[in-house]
Amino acid sequence: MTEIVFLKTKKQMKALQSLCEEFAELAGKELSWKHWHSAVGGLVQNGIASCIVIRDDEDIVGILAYSYFPDLITSELSATEICWYIKPDYRSKDNAQMMLDMMENEAREKGCKFLNMVCLENDRTGVMGRYYRSIGFDKVETSYQKVL
Repeated sequence: MTEIVFLKTKKQMKALQSLCEEFAELAGKELSWKHWHSAVGGLVQNGIASCIVIRDDEDIVGILAYSYFPDLITSELSATEICWYIKPDYRSKDNAQMMLDMMENEAREKGCKFLNMVCLENDRTGVMGRYYRSIGFDKVETSYQKVL
């Protein structure tokens, strides 16, 4: 079942934490769950972010979290991905597209003019970049990070 939610039960939150830790490991980072939950939860509760999940019964098997902020150049409202991850056994084009469609529909309802998605650099095969381009996204920015 795919839905837009903010999870509240301890079991749901534990499942989401596990999924986020899996995503962080893939990204080569260590997850600070307390910070992630506080930051994303605060944004959701203040109406400037949403969190879509895919559930298989009580298990959370996919997440797409995104925020709404004005574009720094044009000042037009943009929906920007915070985190998108689907467990490998649940990765189908249908699940991915359903989540993106939900994000896009909500973004339109909120008056967003842009939808921004991110590709991790460790996507060496370029699968996500090709997927985004195939559904109408343009590559507009490359981001770099330095460990201090």
